[in-house]
Amino acid sequence: MSATEDKEMKQEVPVANPEENNKPEDKPAEADDKPKRERPPPAKAGKIIIRNLGWDLREKHLTGVFKKYGPIESVNVPLNPSNNQNRGFGFVEFTNKEDATSAVKEMHNAKYKGRPLTVEFSLPKATYEKKVQSIVENTNMDKANVIKPISVRKPEEESKEKAKEEAKKIEDAKPVRFKKETLKEKRVRKAKEVDVEAKKPTPKDLERETREAGQATLFVRNIGWDTNQ
Repeated sequence: MSATEDKEMKQEVPVANPEENNKPEDKPAEADDKPKRERPPPAKAGKIIIRNLGWDLREKHLTGVFKKYGPIESVNVPLNPSNNQNRGFGFVEFTNKEDATSAVKEMHNAKYKGRPLTVEFSLPKATYEKKVQSIVENTNMDKANVIKPISVRKPEEESKEKAKEEAKKIEDAKPVRFKKETLKEKRVRKAKEVDVEAKKPTPKDLERETREAGQATLFVRNIGWDTNQ
């Protein structure tokens, strides 16, 4: 082998770099086993909820009532599959939040088909349930009363108070019934009556008191020198 060939072979053999050998190997990314908490979808800015609906109302009724406030994106009245009646509430989504605000302002507590409506902005289900739970934990109200519209709950509470007052009046008007006297109570009463009678003055006592009063001596001072008996 010539000197030229030997020199070319040395140039072709790669020289190992010690820094590359000590370089840590790339590890595959570990999978994140923790489940990601799903956030509730944000409430739509123009969506309102209407409570205390008549059981026979449908989407067409809400559309007819609320369309005067502005363009409507959608209307939904959930139904109870067991009887095909609505569940007492419905949703109306306006294109613009300003129109929804006007609808809430004018229709809240307004009567429709003889029933006062509760109209307010709709909240995501998770937020609404959290709000209800907070009220239950911090007040004496149960969940059934919390979710009940104020327009329904207030008349019911007033009706209950009125019923209590009427019941009290009836109870007060009833004749008083005296409790039947027991034998022991009767003996005690008789003994007290005898004691009272014994303490009353007899005719002899009155006569003696009168006589003693008549025998009392009256002493009079500073009379004239010519005064007789």
